[in-house]
Amino acid sequence: MKVAIPLKSADGLEADVLGSFERAPYFAVVEKSGDEVKVNLFENPSSSPSELAQVLLSYGVKGVLYSEAKPLVKSAFEQLGIEVLEGEFKTLKEAIYSLF
Repeated sequence: MKVAIPLKSADGLEADVLGSFERAPYFAVVEKSGDEVKVNLFENPSSSPSELAQVLLSYGVKGVLYSEAKPLVKSAFEQLGIEVLEGEFKTLKEAIYSLF
């Protein structure tokens, strides 16, 4: 499953994870295939949650990581078939280890 994670910067595995996508300048799309984990970093082009959902769907994302998703945000993602995963992590590396 491809999971998107909001990031403060594009500093690779040491990038700080943000609590939500609304103000995240970057996001990572992480995918595990067998024993291999692929990580791609992207600049966040969206200006609204609905636009973000469409961008993530275009990348094949099936899950998003939030520290605490607001009910409306969670509902909007779930209606589009994107699972909302919750957890708090300091770095992208920590988030990846917890997911896989």
